[in-house]
Amino acid sequence: MNDAVAMIRESIARRLPTVALAALALCPGPSNAQTCDDLAAYGTLVASPDPGRADLIIPLVIHIVEPPTPNHDSCIVRQHWTREQVATVFGPSVADRRSVNSVWGPTGIRFAIREVVRHEYVPPEGLLTAVPPGPRGSETFEAGFKTVVATFHRPGAVNVYLWDRLRGPTNPMGYGRSGRSGDGKATVWLDRMCTNLQLIITAENCARQAAHELGHALGLYHTGDGCNGVPTNDLPVCQLVSPSCGETQNKDRLMALAIFGGGQTLCPAEVTEAKTAAKQLK
Repeated sequence: MNDAVAMIRESIARRLPTVALAALALCPGPSNAQTCDDLAAYGTLVASPDPGRADLIIPLVIHIVEPPTPNHDSCIVRQHWTREQVATVFGPSVADRRSVNSVWGPTGIRFAIREVVRHEYVPPEGLLTAVPPGPRGSETFEAGFKTVVATFHRPGAVNVYLWDRLRGPTNPMGYGRSGRSGDGKATVWLDRMCTNLQLIITAENCARQAAHELGHALGLYHTGDGCNGVPTNDLPVCQLVSPSCGETQNKDRLMALAIFGGGQTLCPAEVTEAKTAAKQLK
């Protein structure tokens, strides 16, 4: 009898791993997507054109770039860039200082979401880990950048890519390139730091950073550094738009290198250049 019981126990023990695996296959764990806003929720942020407005309306295409998962339900980026967060930063309000339109609206330029898309994508090696502080990066970075815009860019808009993390010499929170320096495509990158109030102190700082990167996408350069690092072919534009205007100090300007407490002033030459670039979006 004891021998028979022992044989049954041994048989069960051998089968337990197989039974356990079968149970896991039949009862998978909870999906990450259950903790994130559905893409359809982001779709409600698409703004209808308002032909009655006198402002120059610049369309935005928001790309939510997630790491791939077997079930195609990754939502690492959406956990940070929630529907509410995207609505706040890129929403239409010029009164809400958490919005990029509070910065650009007074100049007669507004941004409106045209489309929100989601991708599961492994970026080329060296792309997100070596984001340059200026208009141009390494050969590896430039090759990777071209691959991304060739794969995902939507024409006629500033394309905003929301990533999990960006890394580089200055540990950037965002990155922006105009059609002039960005392979013909106006592009903005932002990472999750922009949504972390423990790091950026106030939501207004995220809006300011996003507005700053949108400035780069519309052909503007950093101010206060004498166009340092700007390619020779781009120097005439940089030297035209970057000098101070009136009594404005560099620390008060939107395109100054600052994240926390930076300014929001745009000089007339910058506004003119931004409007020109907006009309040439590819």
